[in-house]
Amino acid sequence: MTPFDQAVARSYGSDMRCIVAGCDLDRIKRQMRGASHYVVRGQSYWMSTTARGIEVRERLDQAGHLVRWGDITSHVRALPQRVIDAAREVDRDAHRPPASGLEWHDFRAPEPRTDAQLLAHRLWHESVVQRTADVLRRAFPEADHEDLDLFAATGSEGLR
Repeated sequence: MTPFDQAVARSYGSDMRCIVAGCDLDRIKRQMRGASHYVVRGQSYWMSTTARGIEVRERLDQAGHLVRWGDITSHVRALPQRVIDAAREVDRDAHRPPASGLEWHDFRAPEPRTDAQLLAHRLWHESVVQRTADVLRRAFPEADHEDLDLFAATGSEGLR
């Protein structure tokens, strides 16, 4: 496993097959042991659970930027439209497939993955993080940019 894969495994648990766009929420909840779920107007987002990531998300949540999702039937309170727009833009970016053809959410690629595949995967992930940070900075200009960058780095891989 590469250091990147190890970091993903630490965040999401050893069963990484659940990191696939379009999984039903029951399946995600069964497989994502200890992961955090958030909802924006009924749209589910789940994110990595590093200690710093949790701290950043808690601060954003306290500011009203996130809704923690305890279970599928949880009540979702209204969020500012700019938060909805930002989340949608991030979501679109996060699901745009990389030029390499290696799908970001598909951790079921044949092993061993080639160095070229892993490099393309990492570079594409970094571009998603940067786009996420840019979107969040536009949506929350009053927020601490360091926190938004950290949120982008820990959260963008788990959008959806």
